[in-house]
Amino acid sequence: MSGARPLRVVVIGAGVAGGAFALRLAQQAGQRVEILLLERAAWPRAKVCGCCLNEAALECLDELGLGEACRDRGAPVNAVRLIAPGRSAIVAKRPGLALLRSELDVLLVDHACALGVRFESQSAGAVSSAPIDHQSPVEVRVRTPAGDRTIEADVVIAGDGLGAASVAEMPEFAETIHAGARFGVGGALPAHASGEAAHPARGVIDMHVGRHGYLGLVRLRDESVNLAAALDPAWTRTQGGPAPAMTTIIREAGSNIDLSLMAIRGTPLLTRRRALVASRRVLLIGDSAGYVEPFTGEGMAWGLAGALRCAELVSTAVIAGRREHWSHALCVEWNGWHRRDIVSRQRACARLKPLLRSPLVTRVFLGTMDRLPLARAVASKVARHLERSYFPRAALASVSTGANKPWRVAGSANEPRAHALRTEEPRVMT
Repeated sequence: MSGARPLRVVVIGAGVAGGAFALRLAQQAGQRVEILLLERAAWPRAKVCGCCLNEAALECLDELGLGEACRDRGAPVNAVRLIAPGRSAIVAKRPGLALLRSELDVLLVDHACALGVRFESQSAGAVSSAPIDHQSPVEVRVRTPAGDRTIEADVVIAGDGLGAASVAEMPEFAETIHAGARFGVGGALPAHASGEAAHPARGVIDMHVGRHGYLGLVRLRDESVNLAAALDPAWTRTQGGPAPAMTTIIREAGSNIDLSLMAIRGTPLLTRRRALVASRRVLLIGDSAGYVEPFTGEGMAWGLAGALRCAELVSTAVIAGRREHWSHALCVEWNGWHRRDIVSRQRACARLKPLLRSPLVTRVFLGTMDRLPLARAVASKVARHLERSYFPRAALASVSTGANKPWRVAGSANEPRAHALRTEEPRVMT
């Protein structure tokens, strides 16, 4: 792209996926891109999240150069305690971390801005026009307290979370919400609210399982407790709201934690999927691309791993230069990678859903673990499998040392690499 103007990239949403994408693209493409990161909320802001980073997520943060900073701020986690009425058992997991989203998201955005990313909070972005041709820019409408404006981009990254309001006007991104989907609830308890000796113990995620929902608690570095739950909407209404519903689940599991001091926030329905996650130079990442109820920490790993991979694909476009060389290939490659490496893992989590949705299944499972040591070993192996690496170690080593160059586009004059973007025509649904 020597002599050409920088590639204009607009990232909508400054969550884990959006912040990590902006940072990674700035690291790889430098002055060859202009990156605008938009966040609809005032900054910084709290998010409903389990706050757990598994080993795969930490590996991604290491690649971004933020692993040590996160470990300095977070609390180590190495086990999950499954709790059902009358039974509980601890399942070992790969070493992870509990870190508040308000801290992690700010860390990502601050490092991205230090590399030249422009960040605007209280700015809600939405794609208003995405032409099929190669030459016309994608238009993004930005709504702020000061008024609205329209900006142009070569590539738009939608990472604005569940529902992805930013692509509501693009019919090819229609989503299907699972019939039994639950909604998310979260908050934090002050350190004194749960007591020094109360669960969760340091380093352990407590997972309380009920018939109509489950909730996880984890102790943070400052001794406060983060809580995140998935609840059945109809049942929650019969209980009088999220707080009474969560209290019921905790008490049924034999625990007694006072939630009266917790400020509660909610999410839309969780489990949903999309047939496409890329079209017309608009790419969806993180929760915007689809979601299933995770086990412990998979959600942030999906967002981080996807952000790193998507940024590498866009950096390829920077090297390719002319849009006709890469615009189709970019969408084809992102749709394919997301289906192979993210959706496949989400399906694995979905297969574990009965374990977190039925106290009876959970009790039987925990009883089997008590009687058969082999069952406990298998459970730990399954937990570790969910956290396996997204990237080959050799490839990551080259990224860490700066040895890698963005992957070439088939037919371009760039130096060959092991992977090349395919140039198939993308599907565009109208």
